[in-house]
This record gives sequence, structure tokens and C-alpha cells, in this order.
Amino acid sequence: MDVQYMAQSPLPDENLLVRIDRSLSIFHENKDIILSLGARMGTKKPIDNLFIPKLELMQSITASSRKVGALIQWSADTTEHAHISKIKDPVRHTNNNDYDPQICPLKSSCAHSNSEEFLENEVDEEDDEDCDELTDPRTALLEELNHTCITTKYFSKARQLVATRRDNIPHPPRTFVAASTTIHLNFFPTHTGLKIDEVTDDFNIPDLRQVLSDFLQCNTRNGEAGHGLGVPRRSLIDRPLTLPFEHIQVWHVVCLQQVSFHNASVILPAQTVHASPPSPISGWPKGQWDAVLINVDQAYDWPKSGLMEPPETHPDAPHQHTDTSSYQTPLCSTLSNSESSCKLPMATTSLFKLPEDATSFDLYLCGASLSSAGFPPIGGRTVSTVKGLLRSELDGKVIDESNLKKMKFTDSIFCELIRTSSLQLQHINKIKYHKKDGSSVYTQKKWNFNWRKKSKTKDPESIDTDATDLIDSDEEVEGLDSHGSTIFSQGTDGTWSDDEYKGSENTGSKRKRKKRLTERDLQYLFHAIQWALRNRSGYPMKLPFEISPIERYWSAEFANSPIQDPYNAQKPDVALFYYKNKHREKTWADVLSFMEHTSSNLTVMHDLAVYWRSATKAYLIMQEQPWRCFVLAYSICTDDLHAHYFDCLGLIISLPTPIHKFPICVTEAVATTALADPQYLGLNPTIHMCIPDCQGTHPSLAVGAKGWVINNSGKTYLIMDTLWKSQGFFCHRTVCYCIRDPTNPDGKDYVMKDCWVPEAKRYHEVDVLERVKGIPNVIELMDHWDVMCNGEPDCTAWIHNRYQQFNPEDRDDHRFCNQFHWRIVMTPCGELLSDFSSRKELICAFRDFVVAHRLMVKRGILHGDLSPNNFIIYEGIGYFIDFYHAGFIEKGKASTISFGTGIILYISMHVLKMMCRNAETMKKTADANQLHPIKHHVCDDLESMFYIFFEYVAKYGGHMAYSH
Repeated sequence: MDVQYMAQSPLPDENLLVRIDRSLSIFHENKDIILSLGARMGTKKPIDNLFIPKLELMQSITASSRKVGALIQWSADTTEHAHISKIKDPVRHTNNNDYDPQICPLKSSCAHSNSEEFLENEVDEEDDEDCDELTDPRTALLEELNHTCITTKYFSKARQLVATRRDNIPHPPRTFVAASTTIHLNFFPTHTGLKIDEVTDDFNIPDLRQVLSDFLQCNTRNGEAGHGLGVPRRSLIDRPLTLPFEHIQVWHVVCLQQVSFHNASVILPAQTVHASPPSPISGWPKGQWDAVLINVDQAYDWPKSGLMEPPETHPDAPHQHTDTSSYQTPLCSTLSNSESSCKLPMATTSLFKLPEDATSFDLYLCGASLSSAGFPPIGGRTVSTVKGLLRSELDGKVIDESNLKKMKFTDSIFCELIRTSSLQLQHINKIKYHKKDGSSVYTQKKWNFNWRKKSKTKDPESIDTDATDLIDSDEEVEGLDSHGSTIFSQGTDGTWSDDEYKGSENTGSKRKRKKRLTERDLQYLFHAIQWALRNRSGYPMKLPFEISPIERYWSAEFANSPIQDPYNAQKPDVALFYYKNKHREKTWADVLSFMEHTSSNLTVMHDLAVYWRSATKAYLIMQEQPWRCFVLAYSICTDDLHAHYFDCLGLIISLPTPIHKFPICVTEAVATTALADPQYLGLNPTIHMCIPDCQGTHPSLAVGAKGWVINNSGKTYLIMDTLWKSQGFFCHRTVCYCIRDPTNPDGKDYVMKDCWVPEAKRYHEVDVLERVKGIPNVIELMDHWDVMCNGEPDCTAWIHNRYQQFNPEDRDDHRFCNQFHWRIVMTPCGELLSDFSSRKELICAFRDFVVAHRLMVKRGILHGDLSPNNFIIYEGIGYFIDFYHAGFIEKGKASTISFGTGIILYISMHVLKMMCRNAETMKKTADANQLHPIKHHVCDDLESMFYIFFEYVAKYGGHMAYSH
């Protein structure tokens, strides 16, 4: 299939021809397996040879291309199509006598009608020039001869639907884009009202209900984003199989349109994919369908990724629920008519690049990548993976203030994070859209989201609010306190707003439908508030802070299209960005905050899309901005504003604040996030990471520096790169940076570990490094300090302690553990152990590890957490790193006590058995006192070291894991 695509290139070069030869060689080297499996079948029995003329003709592809150019220009399709259109079709319209007199008038009338159609198309193209797609000039003549001009442009139609308001188009849309393919469904389905069980039987899809349930879960998380195919079914233990419907619509025909394999700017003609159930009456007892090869891994992008060579697999492999973290299937986007679906072998991939002379055994050994808590497999933060991670990490670390009895708004985290201003309701009433020409953003005691409407008042500045409406922020807070945790804008059932579905008093009259709030409405509202607070006379003085010179803006540009991310397509309804990045392509590294909007009630049920969407987006922000202390986000659920606070202790959801009843709180939230110092958004003032437009504007930074960090003595280190970051979010967040001391003339790089540690182990790693100081092949401590916040060590207790007064049974934070923010500077700054340059270097490194390990034991230190991630190589010498789990050996003993540490692949058998025993105990009781302490001996470390050594020697055979 590689050859089939590459040989059709309209402009082949030497590199392409070499790849064609290589693909043919691989095929001929492995073609015997076709005969051994009996896959070449004749009419009655297998054929034991490969005497196929076309296979021999393929040997001349590259030679012919070098002599006559692109082979596609010599296609016989042109003459064959001409024979059909000019001879065969006209003959069918005759009486098989006197062909010439009948064919010529027919051709004349066809030419006349074609000219009229051509003129009509010309007019249409002039009216809609924006919808024209590019045409490849190298194949334009061939397309003209073949009559393959593209009359249906689904890509343009999909873009128009995205730009159209949701209320003005059928929902869900029938045309949408998935990567480089547009999918189009007819407006009317083939069947409507079919029961799920009927479709299950007709199409022989026994797990159809599970598929639909799984899709609904994806749709809840991703909204209308495309969902990946081929993902294994997740366990239904935590989400019982329930479907809110019993009847479905079925389409037998789907139209697909793609871009050219060789030129992504060229749109190919649309193709139709057909699928019909078995029907003996129609002559298809097994059904009729077209086979389509589909990309099931978001890590690949057709056609950029190309075709990958698959390993040998069992023919039934696609029907097994394989783990997509280690098995990937690249896209092979072709259509062919077939009575049976094409079974696609799974292709293994590895994080590490193999040399060109690697054998199939090397490929087999590298099928499972080296395990690490910090380096996930390809596609490691997909939607399903992240939700599973967050579900595990949020367990026991969530505080919902609406569940706390006697909770007052003055005690809410909202008041802690959002600065209280001296604004009054009259100031909110005077804020206008379109600066001074538009209508008020707040009128008749509710927010006015109709930003397009112009004000009808001639002199709006002269109108003052009545004295009864002069409510200041203090009175608003008192009003919130009087409601406590029971304030809802919903009705008595806690589900919908009373006024939203309140019928007319007159019997028989129609109910007025409430205007739907959109993300763009919120964007314009926030812009109007932000502009007024910045520029309106006297308004900045009423804010409790000075307006920051760092400009930010709210945007709904990603409400319909996800932010760029290779694995996780998420669409924030409204997001906050730096204004300097306005015209740049944005990633999650640029998102400062976001707001989600839904008509569902978050207070009634947490397991909603808005809950998991918010948690997932906060996770993506923290992964791309690991230097932040916390993430502050918002949600508007049934006209109630919630603040979502994410940090190392977990998640806190504030009391619901009715946005129409308490507009000052909404204004203060917008002001704090968009106008206050960025530290209110969780950016630590002791560390600065440059944004793209910021780089190069700091003359004191060295070339290549990405930021700086300051210790408690005022010493500045330059941040050169981010070396490593953990994949956990809550209570497990660690980042390692490559830093440089600008005062050191030798320009030596150090490594800085930025981590959050429990109070009991606050200085543990520093004490261990002091004990092993001077031992060769052990990383050396250079500097360390507590990260300070408002003159005190930064920790998570300053937020959590405010909830100690409430009943613990009302709080779901039983797993809370106070974390302190800590930074350690060490030397040297090396490379991964997998970057060894030769077999000799690797063996010498492990020899030094054994010697250094013995010296550490003599000083009473046992590492206890050996894995490939805890070794580095610097200038050909190996070093131990990461002593967080190291233990002190007491005098007279040869072991330390723990509950088991390490990565399962490398843990000794003794420790692993004890950990399994404790795991069985935890299934029976939650009492931690029932767990058995595990003795970690010196031999357990050496056993782990042997497993690592064996893996590296067996897997790489002297080759470097990464090519330099």
C-alpha cells in the first residue's frame, strides 16, 4: 500500500523513489508468509506461488519514473473514460442501428447542456469565491480529461456550518470535519425509529449498546468534538450501562471527502461509503458494505504521518480489546468494494527511535516502551486516560462548599480569591456595550446579553439609578450570607429556573421562549466590563488593586474548535489569554483561565460534563504551565457562578452565586482575572517563564534562556529548559528545570527540582543528600529553599484550614495531606540513562552504580526507588538521582521500613509480594493499621538494578535509544 500511494505522486523526487524501492524490498523479503498462511486463494484451493505479472511490473516503477517522469500522467483512465463517455453511453441511447446519425445529435445536445451548466457554475463561483478550493496545477490537465472536477465541496460547507450560529442550523450538523476528512450525512436517514436491538440483530453488532453508551460518555466530556475510533471499552463498574433512548436513526450511505495524499491543499472528489445489512432477497446473504481503513490513534495525522509498517499479528487481533497506549494503527485512507470488512493489523510503536538496521526482533522488544510515572506512552493524555487519572486523584480531595452546612459567603473561597471592590450597582448600570454607544450590560436587575442592540436613550449618562437600587458590594455579600449554601436560581426541585419555564398567566397563550446564552455573548460582556473598569472615569479607583500593565483578554474563539493538542481535544467556552499572544496560534500553555457555561445544575449532581471538562482543562493548563501554584476557573450553571480552584490539595468548588441577583460579584471576578496582578491567577512571582512575545525583551537574560527563578536570598538563576514533569496533578506534582548561574563564568548548568512535599518529608531529601555528600556517582546538593508566599512558606494549608470548622462528614477531602512548596538545586545536569553512547559506557555506568550503592549503604542510606528515571549520564559517567523515597538504615539493621515504593516493572519479588498482600488487605478494610510494614533490604535495591540493566542490554544491544 505504501507503493500504491507513493507511485501516484505527481512530482516524484529521488527521496520518494528510494522509499518506493525500500518498500518493495520489504515486501519481497516477507512475501513468503502469504503462502505459508494460505492467503493466496484460487477458486477451490490455495495457490502455492506468487506468479503475478503486476508484482513483476512493480520492479520498473522507479526506473520508469526516472526516465519518463510521473507515472500518473500516463494513466489509462483518460482513454477508458473517454471510451465510456463518447462511445458506450451514447450507444445505449440508440436502437443499435445507424449509430452515427443518432450519436452525433445526442453529443450535440449534451455539449449544449454542459455549456449552460458551465455558465451557471461560473456565476455561482463568482458569488462565492471564498468557498473555492485550490487545484493542483500539476494534475489540472489530467483532472480535466477525466472529468473529475469537484462539484461538491464538503470542506467549505463544514466551515460555513462552524461559522453559523447554532440556532440557525439543524443540530447536530450533518457535515463535519475529522482531521483531513469531511464526513457528510444526508438530511434524512435511511431508517428512523429503529429499536437498538433490531439494529443489533440486523447488522450483527452485539456490543452496540456498549458502543452507544461509550460514545455518550465521550460526548459528555468533549462536547461536539470528534471522538477517536478503536479505543477499548472502559470498565462499566463505575458507570452503569444506561441509555436515555431506545430508538435510533440509521444511515446506509455516508459521503467522505479527503485531501490529496501528496498535496494537502488539493481537495479530492467525494466518495460514497455504503453499508447494508444481510438480505437474502437482494442477493447479499452476508450484507454489502465498503471497507474503510481508519486511523484509531490521535497521535497520528493522515496524510502527514504516512503509512507505518505493521508487525506480524494474529488475524483476529483487531477484535481484541488492546491497549492503545502500546498499540497504534496509522490511517490507511482508501475505499474499496468488498463483501467482508478489512481486518487491520495493529502496529506497535515505541517512544524510542530504533536504528535503520533494526530487526523485527528489535521491533518486538520495543513494543512496550520503558515504564515511567513521568513519561506516558504515546497518546498518554487522551480524554479517557486523563479522566481516569483525575477520577483517581480527585477521590477524597474535593470540597464542594454547597454541601457544607452553615457555610457563609464570607467564608467562601470566592471571597479569598476575588478581591472585594467599592463598586455599587449604579456603577454596573452605567457600563455600556460598544463603549458609550451601546445598551447597558446590566438593566432591569439582570444582565443584558444582547450586545448587538443599540441604546435608545438619548443621554444615558444623565440617568441615575433609584435609591433603592444603590446596593454596594458589602450589602451584596450580606445578601449572599443570608442565603448561605442554599441559594439557587433553580425552582423547588433544584433543577430548572422558575422564570425560565414559567408559563403565561393567560390560559391557552403561547409561552415566550427564553433567549439562549452563547459563549460569544459572555465574551462581549466581559470585554465591556473590562474596558469600563480600565478606562471609565473613577472606576479604576474603586478596584482594590492597581491595574496590571500585563494586558489580558477573554475570548470565545475556541468555543467551537478545540485548542491545539495532539491527544486531547478540549474546547473552553471562554478562555483568558495574554493580549500579546492574540495573533499567535495558541496552546494550553497560553490559557490563563477559562469559564464553562451550561444549563445543567452543578449543585444537584457533580458527575456532569462541566465538572469533568473543567477538571480536564485545568489539568492540561497545569501540564503545560507546571510553574503555576494553582488554576482558577469559573462555571456558570443555570445562571449560578461557581469558582473552581485547583491546586496540589485537590479541587474546591465555591458556593453558587446567582449572576443576575449579585452583579457586583460577577464584575469583581472579571476584574480580578483580567486586570489584577497575574499572581491572583496562580502565577508565582518568584519564577518567570517567558511567553513568545516576551522572549528577547529582557536584556539581562542569556541567549536561549526561557525565564528565571529567584531564591530567598535574592539570587537569580536562569531557566534554560524544562527537563521533566510528573503526569500527576494533585499531591504528586514535580518539575525539573535546567538552570544556570549567571554569575558563574564557566556557564555550567544545574538541575532544579521544583516539588510539593508532605510536611513530614519537608527536608527529607536535603538530609539524605547531606549524608551522601562526597560519594562518587551521586548527584550533589548545591542550594535549597522554601518557596515563600506573603512572607511565609508556601503550602496548601492556608486554603484548606478555612474548612476545619465544618463537619468532616460534609467534606469529601479525607485524603488531604498538607503540601509544602520546595526547590532544590543539584549538579550535574545530565541526560537520561537511555542516552548512553556505547555498550561499554552503559556497563561501566552500572558497575559504578553498584560501587556507589555500597558506599551509600555504609553511610546508612538505602535508595529504595530504583528505576531508569532515577539514573542519569553526564559526560559518560552515571549518577544516582531522586532520593525522595530513600530511607535511613538504623544501626544494627540492614533494611528500612516502608509500605512499598518504586515502579512495578523493577520492584523486587519480595517487596512486590508484600505490596500485593497489603492491596488485598485494603480491599477488606480501610483501616491503615491493618497494613503490614515492608522491610526493604539492600538486596532488593540490587535486584531492581539488575532488572534495569537486563532490560537495557537486551533491548538496545549497544545502540542509543535516541539518535543524536
